[in-house]
Amino acid sequence: MATPKRTPIEKSAIKGIIRIERKWDGRIRSARELFRVLHDFLDRYGYHHEYHELIEKPGAIEGTATFWDELTGNKDYSERKKGLFFSGLGLLLVGLIVLAAGAMNNASQAMAAGGILFVIGLILMIMSKTALRRYVKLHIEGETYLARGKQQGMISSEVLDVASNCRVVFIAKVGSPQKGTSDVSKVTTNRQEWDAMQEEFNSLVADFERLLPKIELPRAQ
Repeated sequence: MATPKRTPIEKSAIKGIIRIERKWDGRIRSARELFRVLHDFLDRYGYHHEYHELIEKPGAIEGTATFWDELTGNKDYSERKKGLFFSGLGLLLVGLIVLAAGAMNNASQAMAAGGILFVIGLILMIMSKTALRRYVKLHIEGETYLARGKQQGMISSEVLDVASNCRVVFIAKVGSPQKGTSDVSKVTTNRQEWDAMQEEFNSLVADFERLLPKIELPRAQ
């Protein structure tokens, strides 16, 4: 059984991760069946995506067809930056104390200082929560053709069957949501977020590998 080619995680100039990518090349019975399987993967892992059928176009050679398509899915969630959150919480509480003390002593300067600290603390707490998105793209391309095989029975005979040579590319990113699209506008530099994305990505590819024996055809000798 062919196994996905594992490529290293790509690095950006600022030492952040750009994306995670793996490739698989193989020979299967039905490209449309594989495409439906990839749709099911996105559903299983909770990615929002639009369902559509794989479209095959007649190839240049009679009896062949080519296909090229991709699925994209996204999953949005929030991340809390604890350092920023607790700093904001601390300033907010100090601001309240100073504000209350100023009000009790009728000290306008203390009240103003307390109000400023309170507002800064509140802003930091709001800023500590950031929106993140996990983005997955599953790219599939290849060619479908008629293949000859042998049918075993009382009398062995040669039959025509359909086979597809195809490539599947798995790509994943995590970062700030891009408005108007399902993509990521800026990848995060948070290593923990990438580790979590890598773990989920590995599970997706592992599920794909377990399914391969059901749809994969043996390579021609």
